[in-house]
Amino acid sequence: MKYLWAYSIPLVGLFGIYSGGIWMYAALVFAFVLIPILELLLPIDVRNYDESTKEEKLKNKFFDTLLYLNVPIVYFALLFSLHKLTSSTLTQSELIGMTLSLGIILGSNGINVAHELGHRTSFIEKILGKYF
Repeated sequence: MKYLWAYSIPLVGLFGIYSGGIWMYAALVFAFVLIPILELLLPIDVRNYDESTKEEKLKNKFFDTLLYLNVPIVYFALLFSLHKLTSSTLTQSELIGMTLSLGIILGSNGINVAHELGHRTSFIEKILGKYF
């Protein structure tokens, strides 16, 4: 379930962009304030998987599905932000907050996922990685 935390930044960011005002900075505060505080407070898991567990997890399609789900999330965030930009009158502060929040979403979920897909062996995954 810890892998589902990767979706928290897009959720918080999209909530902030949708809500407007000071909430446009929600992803910024979440990613650079709340998450580091949680990392300090929560216990660190120092266990490493043995080789057989690593191989088993690499074959588990659940993790591939989580990776692929990022593709529509990132494109939705981009299109939703463009829609908000063109259909609303945003203050300069809101525009800055939306730009930062979208950048955090694209940076955390977009670049990391594209990088991972680029390492895959299938043609489709490599194409997704290249154009994602």
